[in-house]
Amino acid sequence: NLRLTAAPTAIPEVSIQCVPNSLPDSAGQQSICKITANQPVTYALDVGLNLPANSRYTSTCQPVMQIPAGQSSVQCRVDAVANVIPNDGNVPAVLQLQADSQTPARYSLGSESSSTVMITDDDPVPVLNVQCTPNTLNDAPNQQAFCTISAAEPVVSAVSVSFDLPSNPRYTSNCISPFAWS
Repeated sequence: NLRLTAAPTAIPEVSIQCVPNSLPDSAGQQSICKITANQPVTYALDVGLNLPANSRYTSTCQPVMQIPAGQSSVQCRVDAVANVIPNDGNVPAVLQLQADSQTPARYSLGSESSSTVMITDDDPVPVLNVQCTPNTLNDAPNQQAFCTISAAEPVVSAVSVSFDLPSNPRYTSNCISPFAWS
């Protein structure tokens, strides 16, 4: 009596990688994220993906990404949102594959089960200069200096400017700190 049984098929192992892994917050910046199975899938494979929302990026990645039957990967995109706000910091877009909730599992997670795209602040902090004319006053009536604040480069977004003007009974000032420059 000969008895044949099918050997169990190994389930695919999935991983994710986003390239490039860093984007400046400028127009047209994209990272391609590829979810890859270590073997072509014999059926359409739904893979769970978590990507928290943030106003600094958009994404075509969905909570469930489907690798088509006969294929071994699917792609989505993370796009940086352009802004001109200096000092708004860097923000990570962390894409995390989710373990299969089905029993038995249809896939397992590979060693690269998450990928991070760092959205970086590329907006320079404006360099400001203060110039007062004249820069010396005498202890006499009607002495005035006019001060001008200028930027080395055009200021492309609103900036709050603060400065210290120590109090002194020998002078008065109509300068206001902080003030908004836009």
